[in-house]
Amino acid sequence: MIEPKIFSVGQINHYIKNLIENDFILNSLWVKGEISNFKYHSTGHMYFTLKDNNAAINCVMFKGSADILPFIPENGMS
Repeated sequence: MIEPKIFSVGQINHYIKNLIENDFILNSLWVKGEISNFKYHSTGHMYFTLKDNNAAINCVMFKGSADILPFIPENGMS
Protein backbone atom coordinates (compact mmCIF):
# COMPACT_ATOMS: atom_id res chain seq x y z
CA MET A 1 0.00 0.00 0.00
CA ILE A 2 1.24 3.49 -0.89
CA GLU A 3 1.77 5.84 2.06
CA PRO A 4 -0.24 9.08 1.81
CA LYS A 5 1.76 12.29 1.58
CA ILE A 6 1.21 14.44 4.65
CA PHE A 7 1.77 18.20 4.40
CA SER A 8 1.69 20.95 6.99
CA VAL A 9 -0.77 23.83 6.72
CA GLY A 10 2.14 26.14 5.86
CA GLN A 11 3.33 23.85 3.08
CA ILE A 12 -0.16 23.74 1.55
CA ASN A 13 -0.53 27.53 1.77
CA HIS A 14 2.88 27.99 0.12
CA TYR A 15 1.98 25.52 -2.64
CA ILE A 16 -1.38 27.19 -3.36
CA LYS A 17 0.20 30.67 -3.30
CA ASN A 18 2.77 29.55 -5.88
CA LEU A 19 0.04 28.03 -8.07
CA ILE A 20 -1.94 31.27 -8.07
CA GLU A 21 1.05 33.58 -8.57
CA ASN A 22 2.47 31.53 -11.45
CA ASP A 23 -0.75 30.77 -13.31
CA PHE A 24 -1.55 33.09 -16.25
CA ILE A 25 -5.29 33.17 -15.45
CA LEU A 26 -5.30 32.88 -11.67
CA ASN A 27 -2.76 35.64 -10.99
CA SER A 28 -5.11 38.30 -12.38
CA LEU A 29 -8.44 36.70 -11.55
CA TRP A 30 -11.48 38.74 -10.55
CA VAL A 31 -14.67 37.04 -9.33
CA LYS A 32 -18.19 38.41 -9.77
CA GLY A 33 -21.05 37.31 -7.54
CA GLU A 34 -23.60 38.32 -4.94
CA ILE A 35 -22.45 38.92 -1.36
CA SER A 36 -24.15 36.92 1.37
CA ASN A 37 -23.40 36.03 4.99
CA PHE A 38 -21.38 39.24 5.34
CA LYS A 39 -19.63 39.82 8.68
CA TYR A 40 -17.36 42.74 9.51
CA HIS A 41 -15.27 41.28 12.30
CA SER A 42 -13.91 43.38 15.18
CA THR A 43 -10.37 42.64 13.90
CA GLY A 44 -11.17 44.62 10.73
CA HIS A 45 -11.36 41.53 8.52
CA MET A 46 -14.47 40.98 6.40
CA TYR A 47 -15.93 37.51 5.95
CA PHE A 48 -18.57 36.74 3.32
CA THR A 49 -19.77 34.33 0.66
CA LEU A 50 -19.78 35.18 -3.05
CA LYS A 51 -22.47 33.26 -4.86
CA ASP A 52 -24.26 32.92 -8.17
CA ASN A 53 -27.05 30.61 -9.31
CA ASN A 54 -24.73 27.61 -9.48
CA ALA A 55 -22.09 27.87 -6.76
CA ALA A 56 -20.66 29.73 -3.77
CA ILE A 57 -17.17 30.64 -2.56
CA ASN A 58 -16.31 31.44 1.07
CA CYS A 59 -14.17 34.60 1.18
CA VAL A 60 -12.14 36.77 3.52
CA MET A 61 -10.90 40.30 2.93
CA PHE A 62 -8.09 41.07 5.34
CA LYS A 63 -7.96 44.34 7.27
CA GLY A 64 -5.26 45.89 5.05
CA SER A 65 -7.51 45.62 1.99
CA ALA A 66 -10.72 46.35 3.88
CA ASP A 67 -9.25 49.60 5.21
CA ILE A 68 -8.83 51.03 1.69
CA LEU A 69 -12.19 49.83 0.36
CA PRO A 70 -14.24 52.97 -0.41
CA PHE A 71 -17.51 51.37 0.82
CA ILE A 72 -18.78 48.79 3.29
CA PRO A 73 -20.06 45.67 1.53
CA GLU A 74 -23.59 44.51 2.33
CA ASN A 75 -25.57 41.33 1.78
CA GLY A 76 -27.16 41.33 -1.67
CA MET A 77 -24.53 43.53 -3.31
CA SER A 78 -22.95 42.31 -6.54
